[in-house]
Amino acid sequence: MDRRAASATRLNCSRSTLQRQLQSEGLNYRRVLDVTRRSLADAYLREARFTEAEIAYLLGFSHQSSFPRACQRWTGRSPSNAEESPAPGQGQGQGQGQGQGQGA
Repeated sequence: MDRRAASATRLNCSRSTLQRQLQSEGLNYRRVLDVTRRSLADAYLREARFTEAEIAYLLGFSHQSSFPRACQRWTGRSPSNAEESPAPGQGQGQGQGQGQGQGA
């Protein structure tokens, strides 16, 4: 079972219903996943109790190397520097729109 189907099952709906409901809100599965991962990553990095490998696992990345790339995309910084203040030109809301049009 893929992640989308598993998410739909946990929400007690079909995959197509989940997709339709997300579309009605102007969202898609990839966008919700990305925003959720970023939020959790921020919290995990602030706690400073997990390694990058552990955070990658907790966020559901299939490869450990995917987390640093995502962190760079979200914040303009590596995970080890991401808990510091945002990079110049990188606010809380910036960078979140990337990938918005990818699969739903």
